[in-house]
Amino acid sequence: QRRVHGSDPCPIHCEVSHWGPMSDCSVTCGGGTRSRTRTVITEPQYGGNECPKLEMKRWCNTEDCPVDCVVTEWAGWGKCSEPCGDGTRTRTRQIAVSNKFGGIPCTLR
Repeated sequence: QRRVHGSDPCPIHCEVSHWGPMSDCSVTCGGGTRSRTRTVITEPQYGGNECPKLEMKRWCNTEDCPVDCVVTEWAGWGKCSEPCGDGTRTRTRQIAVSNKFGGIPCTLR
C-alpha cells in the first residue's frame, strides 16, 4: 500500500533555448554592439534554478570613422599683380578640418 502525503512539489529548473544568430553591428565604425538572444522555454518554479542571461552583447567595428576634409569658402579676390596689362589676381581658402582615418583628402584648388 502507498499513501500520498502533502509533500512539497519538486523544483522545476529554468530551461532556455539555444542562442539565436548574432545581429549585425549597430554602427559601421566608431564602436557599436552586436547581440544575440535566447528565450525561456520553462520558467523556474518551486525553488528551481533561475534562468541565465537571455542576451549576449559584444563590441564591434571599434575602428575610428573616416573624417573627410572640409575647406572654407573662397576668400575675396586679391589685388591685381600689375597696374595694367596682363596681371593676375588670386584668392584663397583654408582647411577647416583635415582628413583622418582614410577620409577624403583636401584639395584647395
